[in-house]
This record gives sequence, C-alpha cells and structure tokens, in this order.
Amino acid sequence: MSDFANAAIIGANIKAARTQKNWTQQTLAEKSGMTNTQISAYERGKKAPTLDSLATLSSALEVSMDYLYFGDESESFINSAPDEGRQIVNSIYKLRELGVIDMSTRHSGLDLKKHWTPIRRLLETLREFDSIGSTYPEPESYLAMLKDSITNEINQEIEKKQVSKLKEIIVAPANSK
Repeated sequence: MSDFANAAIIGANIKAARTQKNWTQQTLAEKSGMTNTQISAYERGKKAPTLDSLATLSSALEVSMDYLYFGDESESFINSAPDEGRQIVNSIYKLRELGVIDMSTRHSGLDLKKHWTPIRRLLETLREFDSIGSTYPEPESYLAMLKDSITNEINQEIEKKQVSKLKEIIVAPANSK
C-alpha cells in the first residue's frame, strides 16, 4: 500500500474516532497538544502522522494506535498480526484492556498449554504498569517496547520448537538404518 493510501486510511480512522466522541478538530487539537491545521491535514490524508504523533492522538482519543492505523481493532490486534507471537501478545493485551483478564491478583487465571514464561512475564509487567504506568515519560512507547520484547521471546520459542522438530525428522531416518 502506498504512503498516500496509508495516510488516507489513518486520516479516516482519526476522524472516525474523533467524531465518535463528538469532538471538533479543535477539541482534538487541544487535547493532543497539536494544532487544528495538523489534525485537518491528517484527517484529509494530506499528511501522515509520525509514530509519536500517532501515539499522542491515540492517547487523546483513548483508542489504540492499531485502531488508528488499521481501523477495526479486531482486525488489527488479531488477524493482521504478522506472526503467531504478535497475535498472542496482542490478544492478551486486548483481553487485559477489556477487563477480561483479572489483573488484580497474582494468579493470571489462565490455563496455558505453551508459552507460559513469556506470557506470565507480560501479565506481571502489565499489572505493574497498571499501578505505576502514569509515571513513565512515554507510557505508549514503553508498552510498545514491552509487547515487542514478549513477541520476540514467544517467536524464539516457536522457532526453537520448529528447529527441534526438523532435527528429529532429519536424525530419525539416519538412526533407523
């Protein structure tokens, strides 16, 4: 997809989130610390917001950055994720955001069959973030870094298992001779 098409989609999503709140462009500009001209340029697809601007807008609009980028959050969080690790992390993050996962107790209440260690670390870190996240200078950036870190950890586990299975396939015929 071209940069122009991305800017138009992101702009439409910003406008949709803003109008859903019954805000004017001026209201969003005030809440985000941007100018009305910037908001207008983004919404018309004339200019694509930087990652920092997208984070600022998502915070002001109280929607995820994925929503502003993709539109439908169910698409962005689960279906459009590029890999299994990202799908797992984004799904847990979304469950937490919706209050489906109880973050108030130490036990996650999840019966996990795989990836327990990174998922437990994600849940513990999110629980800590819920209590002190507002003290971070850039909370959205911290959360993005956390999600990337856990995603990488899960993908490394998946890759190790795939390599192990491949070795079993290669070694098994040699041992049967």
